[in-house]
Amino acid sequence: TRPDWITPEEIVRLRELGCTRIELGVQSVDDAVLERVRRGHGTDEVRRATRLLKDAGYKTDFHLMPQLPGATPASDLRDLRRIFDDPGFRPDMIKIYPCTVIEGSPLHDWWRQGKYRPYPTSRLIETLIRAKTEVPRYCRISRLIRDIPSTSIRAGNHTTNLRQVIQTEMTERGLACNCLRCREVGRAAKTDLRLIRATPHLFDDVYAASGGQEHFLSFEDYRRRAVFAFCRLRLPSRKPSDDTKGLWDRIPEIRDTAFIRELHTYGHLVPINTRDPKAAQHKGLGRRLMLTAERIAREAGYRRMTVISGVGVRGYYRKLGYRLQGTYMVKKLR
Repeated sequence: TRPDWITPEEIVRLRELGCTRIELGVQSVDDAVLERVRRGHGTDEVRRATRLLKDAGYKTDFHLMPQLPGATPASDLRDLRRIFDDPGFRPDMIKIYPCTVIEGSPLHDWWRQGKYRPYPTSRLIETLIRAKTEVPRYCRISRLIRDIPSTSIRAGNHTTNLRQVIQTEMTERGLACNCLRCREVGRAAKTDLRLIRATPHLFDDVYAASGGQEHFLSFEDYRRRAVFAFCRLRLPSRKPSDDTKGLWDRIPEIRDTAFIRELHTYGHLVPINTRDPKAAQHKGLGRRLMLTAERIAREAGYRRMTVISGVGVRGYYRKLGYRLQGTYMVKKLR
């Protein structure tokens, strides 16, 4: 959705619909570029929306668009770096959709008139390679291209297997992507089967984001090449914004609470209540992450933990002592 559409009222509605992750059409964090493309909002709205969503426990996913009018490879790389350097942004996931010219759009008119020329795909690839090597470990790059038939594209990137091309080039150069997707144990083991049997080590990456403190807790091999499980713990600010206070008025169960915004384990598919010694799942890593998160929150002075849980996994959290309050699973920390 658009960042300027995120309000306390909209967040309540989205929770009632069962949403746990919101994808924001950010496109750029350069206000000059946003104004040039007539986006209708600026970076202030992006920061406000991101904080509201995180203070309600949501996962945040930014949609980004390199090669927009006015952008250069250097400015796009600065954009991607700023997203993670600025605590007001720092999304959990990003999707990168290079700007393409489609017939019938105003951008197509600009292109025909010579007012817009996207920079070459070769330079786009170099920009994205740099970004993939610098992205923080807590972030997942879910996509690197929009699925648009190449026959419909008049200008811009025509490479429909862009992620594959980039990955091949990085492998040839001996480079690795830091993102969460590329380090999922199932993917990482395709190049090194020994990672399946690696001993999981607990890591805690702490960073400031949107007025709070985030803990990216993860079980990984000791070289951090493969992720077996992870948890996103948020400790919101003790000085809530006016928007957050408005959220509390509408959703009282999230007042003065720590949040589990995401809990995930990776590996082979294993039936519930069964174990496979060769699989990465069902080794109790999720439970251990929850206990670690609860301890951190308790030591930070929080007396409740709240999970933004999908309906289908509420039973799992009930086994850990959580109970449904409104649309969230909540537990008192003792």
